[in-house]
Amino acid sequence: SLAAEAVNGALVVFDAHNAEILHKREALKDTAAGPHLVRGVEVLEAEALSIADLVQSCSLEDIEILQQIYGVNPGVIDLLPNGTDSSRIEYVPLEKRNANRIAGKGLWSEYKGVALFVASWHPPNLEAGRRIVNMAVDSKNVMFVMAGSHSLYFKDWRLPPNVVTLGVVSEEVKNGLLASVDVALNPMTSGSGSNLKILEYFATGVPVVSTSFGGRGTSARGWEHFVESEVQDFSQTIDRVLDNEYPRLDTMVKSARELVEREYDWKDIGQKFLERVLELTGTRASKPRPD
Repeated sequence: SLAAEAVNGALVVFDAHNAEILHKREALKDTAAGPHLVRGVEVLEAEALSIADLVQSCSLEDIEILQQIYGVNPGVIDLLPNGTDSSRIEYVPLEKRNANRIAGKGLWSEYKGVALFVASWHPPNLEAGRRIVNMAVDSKNVMFVMAGSHSLYFKDWRLPPNVVTLGVVSEEVKNGLLASVDVALNPMTSGSGSNLKILEYFATGVPVVSTSFGGRGTSARGWEHFVESEVQDFSQTIDRVLDNEYPRLDTMVKSARELVEREYDWKDIGQKFLERVLELTGTRASKPRPD
């Protein structure tokens, strides 16, 4: 193939940020061309894995899947988790967050609290967005804010009055939201890889309500780093967060920030990746070249 020919002896690193075959099976399952396209993805993913000297996957779950489906050599594939730049993200403690919300809520002052979901346009995120719209019908006293490209999917929907879709927002606007909302949502039940949004939530100190699946690809644990809830119970769980019914919430958000700083800061992740690549290039350079 063109990829294999282009390598020409160079070190090849494959960033397998998802088990792509699973994504495409789900996304294309109801389309006429789905089986053909999925087969094409499988062939390409298999080839990329076969020519790579190093495969970096962001979750242990995906490593297991890639090994099962494609027989990837365990010595070739490494864990390289997703992360965030915690040094650039302000941690806002609960007491300051409450003051920010009161000062900035404006038109949302009639609501008991504000819940935020930030996500890109991606089938699992669209599915989660639909769930949030349904939650809003049952939780009329909560304002649900949806930010990121996923919210453009709902631009022609007749949404409940307590749902706001912001579309793609600037970093400044996103940071302002994360510093003032009462709770961040992660109602994920599908997808692969790991969840970038939950790490960003953690870094800012916002209380997070998430499914157990939403913490995939990280070492985050329910009731230690986030409020764990089944999707069907999200409305009630959000209410309990807003009513301060979880006495360990302050400890939980502090533990979540510490987890990000300890395990998921891009600077540290990047350094480990660099060391691994240098190790491989050094090994290659020390091998005698064939005549």
